[in-house]
Amino acid sequence: MKPLIVKEKKIAIIEIYSHHLYVHTLASSLISKGHKVTVYVTQTIFKDLEPLFIGSKDIPEFVISKDNENDLSFLRRIKLDIDASKDLLIINSIQGYRVGFFYIVKFSIPTIAAAGRISEFFGSSYRLRGFFSVREIIHHNYTKLFLSRIIKRLDGIIVHTEQARQNALENGYTKPIHLMPFSLYLGREVIKPNKSTLEVLVTGQIVERARDYFALLNAFESLWLRGYSKIRLTVLSYPITDYGYSIIEEMQRLESKGYPIKFFTKWIPELEFIENTSKAQFIIAPILKDYYNQGELTSVHVESVRMGIPAIYPDWYKPDPNIISSSIYFKNYNELENILIRLVENPKQIESISYLAVQNAKHYSLANVSEELDKFIQEV
Repeated sequence: MKPLIVKEKKIAIIEIYSHHLYVHTLASSLISKGHKVTVYVTQTIFKDLEPLFIGSKDIPEFVISKDNENDLSFLRRIKLDIDASKDLLIINSIQGYRVGFFYIVKFSIPTIAAAGRISEFFGSSYRLRGFFSVREIIHHNYTKLFLSRIIKRLDGIIVHTEQARQNALENGYTKPIHLMPFSLYLGREVIKPNKSTLEVLVTGQIVERARDYFALLNAFESLWLRGYSKIRLTVLSYPITDYGYSIIEEMQRLESKGYPIKFFTKWIPELEFIENTSKAQFIIAPILKDYYNQGELTSVHVESVRMGIPAIYPDWYKPDPNIISSSIYFKNYNELENILIRLVENPKQIESISYLAVQNAKHYSLANVSEELDKFIQEV
């Protein structure tokens, strides 16, 4: 086997969807290995991305969309620079209606994409049933049409779970695949249990197809009615659909009764988001199997790694093997209630699993993640 020749590369990263946190993970990892990184982002994404680099000596160059420049025009403008001056392109997210834009704008240099919604990349088929709305029908078939063509252009993909990697292999993908975390461990230390509160966090879009927020809120109301007011719930998300606004109304009802719940009604800036996640002792994923059963990454997994928080998942979900020992599983929401009661009544268990979560998260340090990513980049 020939020794790997390490080469510093000029790398472009594009993000026009929403995943600023993963841009930070990628850019930080690549810069730490000596690569020259330019990040191309929209103005909206840059507002949340910029604070993540505060205090860092490794900051990429940024190219930001102009005022009144739409996403397609932005891609067409930056294509000229990327094709002429970069060695490698990493497309951070190919999701939503922007999928078609990446089909229209074809880059001529080696290109990698992060396959976050792995079920959209592989194993999908055209269909008209099983959706909540006409909009979802259109989105599914539109994504299938363009993404299946974009995949053929790629020189490799990045996935975030072992299940996603297996999914790609089982669907005949033969180009390089790299498994890496969405987020890096920030270094938060263990939060020791206290007698006054148990801080529980929930993250992730408030959308009907992805999460059952009503079942979650019913479980917490049941706990509060039984006198477990020490269990505090923070829902770190905001509404974007009618379902989301109905969840806000339900949380307002709970708040009006004096229950310990905190929630948001609009976009949460990154520094405020971090402020809330840094206080959490546990994080719950009220996710639905139809949306997350093929290796898709949930935001709970992301924050569990970033903050070293023990996570509570449905029993069918498969997180990264590195964090299994600091994860708890529930079969239904009655069992979730019992889990939370056991935790609040057993501070030693909280302390033990919190320690494991931090130890497990250290696996996702910048040094570890960047080393493995660099090996992959050198092979493409």
